[in-house]
Amino acid sequence: MKITDALLRNIVGKPYSGAPQIAYGEGLSLRISPKGKVTWVLRYNFNGLPVRVKLGEYPAMKIKEAREKRDEHKALVAKGIDPRGNHIKLGVNSPKTISALIEYYIENYLMESNKQWPAIESLLRRSIIPHIGDYPADDIELADYVHLFKLEKEKAGAKHATRLLYRFKSILNYGVRHGFLKQNHLNHLKGSDVGEMSKPVKRKLTDVEIGALWVCIDTLPYHETMKNLLKLTMIFGSRVGELRLSEKSHFDFEEMIWTVPAENHKMGRKTGEKIVRPIPVMAEEILKQQIDIEPEFKYMFPRYYIVKDKPLNPKTPYRPSLVLAQMMTEMGYTETRNHDMRRTARNAWEALEFPEKVSETMIGHKVHKGVQEHYIDYFYLDKQRDCYEKWCDYIHMQIESFLQQIQEHGYLRVVS
Repeated sequence: MKITDALLRNIVGKPYSGAPQIAYGEGLSLRISPKGKVTWVLRYNFNGLPVRVKLGEYPAMKIKEAREKRDEHKALVAKGIDPRGNHIKLGVNSPKTISALIEYYIENYLMESNKQWPAIESLLRRSIIPHIGDYPADDIELADYVHLFKLEKEKAGAKHATRLLYRFKSILNYGVRHGFLKQNHLNHLKGSDVGEMSKPVKRKLTDVEIGALWVCIDTLPYHETMKNLLKLTMIFGSRVGELRLSEKSHFDFEEMIWTVPAENHKMGRKTGEKIVRPIPVMAEEILKQQIDIEPEFKYMFPRYYIVKDKPLNPKTPYRPSLVLAQMMTEMGYTETRNHDMRRTARNAWEALEFPEKVSETMIGHKVHKGVQEHYIDYFYLDKQRDCYEKWCDYIHMQIESFLQQIQEHGYLRVVS
């Protein structure tokens, strides 16, 4: 996409639902908020560390000015000078208002650490900034925050108010750690003080329900890509996102190994460690069928509504998950969502008496801690492979058992 003044004039100050960040070139990019706020951002490396700085906002800073500022910064970096040093005078860069603190937190932490940052940014802009955004961060008292959460509870519910508390508490802690705030007034406030704590639902399936779930996935009225994704989630016990973000190059069909890079899984963003899983025969067949859908594409599970070589949108599995749950409950079985497959697999592995460290490695949990963490880098591949094959045999057995019940009792309703 070519970035022009005409394009930006059509975006700035208007509701926006496109890509939250657009690259301009040579480290320069544009960040665009849902309300059409357009910000120039520059990325560069200094002393081996990635740095992101805000250069200015459009239209106050035109395209030519942004390019010139980028070139000035890069020239300083080439000389071993950090451009930020030119601006640091008696804390003038410290965010003073709540809005400025949120902006700083998003640009300097959230965008790098959380791939869901646009949704979190939208939450903060809807639920925090309208109430207290213009107030000096150090002047707000606990009673002001409590009133804010009360208003949000009335508007969007008790669970929303609690989630907002914990999200904003982490932002204020960030401000304290970086010297922008003297204290976090929310530290002693609990979720139950402002709203209602979500109660985790822990579902696991019985043996015959495992077979029923597989057959229900097979009969879902959705694209084969979605069916393959859900089946593999069930086989590997992986998180949906680990498969959704996977590239075909991550699957080695000579060594029969699937490697999940650190950036593609929840724990890896903290530990920097990859997950390595063997590919059982049952999974190999599904993966090769999936490759045949778009043979030239880079991603294993590309977008299929509007066909693109990009990973499935994180929201795409949501509707199929609801339909799957409906199919299960209509047969009198446990209401099952995507994450329940992961819990079901882990419980089944326990019942099958798989070694604990092997099961935890299969599920993608951290096994070695403390001193062991520094010395042991072992994936139990042979033992994993044996366990995965036993698990797949077990799934086959439960599918046959369920189909036998269908033959005898004659019930399976396909939802359309």
